[in-house]
Amino acid sequence: MTLRGDGAGLNWQSGITATYQSEDGQSTWVVSVNDNGQTFQFKPLINDSAWSLGDNYIVDGSLDEYHIYPKFYSANLSQGRVTPIPDAYSNILGYSHSVDVYLPPSYGSSANKHYPVIYMMDGQNLFGHGWNVDSTMDSLINNENVREAIVIGIHNTGVGRMWEYTPSYWSYYGDGGGADQFLDFVESELMPSVNARFRTLTDKNNTYIMGSSLGGLVSFYAGWTRPSRYSFAAGLSSTFAWDDESMKAMVQNYSGPQIATTFYIDTGNYEIQYGGGWATQNLNSTLQQKGHDPYFYIASSPYDTHNETSWSMRVDKPLRIMLGYE
Repeated sequence: MTLRGDGAGLNWQSGITATYQSEDGQSTWVVSVNDNGQTFQFKPLINDSAWSLGDNYIVDGSLDEYHIYPKFYSANLSQGRVTPIPDAYSNILGYSHSVDVYLPPSYGSSANKHYPVIYMMDGQNLFGHGWNVDSTMDSLINNENVREAIVIGIHNTGVGRMWEYTPSYWSYYGDGGGADQFLDFVESELMPSVNARFRTLTDKNNTYIMGSSLGGLVSFYAGWTRPSRYSFAAGLSSTFAWDDESMKAMVQNYSGPQIATTFYIDTGNYEIQYGGGWATQNLNSTLQQKGHDPYFYIASSPYDTHNETSWSMRVDKPLRIMLGYE
């Protein structure tokens, strides 16, 4: 067992070896450092190569001894698991949504740990196929690229998807305008249920929203109009052409304080030429003109089209930004 850290003689490049002790049937690894009363972070490793699960441990100088019980990756801990909430009924909407919940690898073994939460649209396409968000999260977590997080995949209702995911009615389709009611359901009904059922971090800084196509549109809209709820909103191949680029107009006409949400938006080269990617480019330019600096990415072939396969190949990009250690 070794220890790496950012103070008290520790560093993140190589570890200090712990001493193994066994007394009265209890086995302990001990490392003594001199922190001079200063706050620092650390993390234990096995053979100075396998990192422990979860976030860094923080020592604030208030105790002489710190007892920790780290968990490490093994065959049965390296994968998260997906569990369903089959009938999340909404009084606001008057009907139910199915919901799938991704729980990260350490969830079953770290009984006191709480996790950030990502609310994602089109939940039926996220796990085990389509976006493969579960395997992407597992890989990023195992490689220490991101913090562990819970992902809430909200299934769309098929018939009501266009209405739920759009903030305005568009005569071209004869549909739309239910986004605020849908987001009220997410925030007033689904979030409390999720927080009661799972070990979540409930503050804004640990709450994110993400989707693709119309799901990206409603995610951006949520981040822009409800910045007290979400610290990060991501939209992959978002349908920003909706209602004659109403999102661009909303940003252009805004004159209030700086929106305290970080945005990620992307599109593909193919979409720019043959789809609605031009509207994402226009929104990015408008955001920058208004003093915002979103994360903006243009995907190249062969992962630049408007489908789940393309999104699965680049979903790691917003995940690395919102859940990264830096």
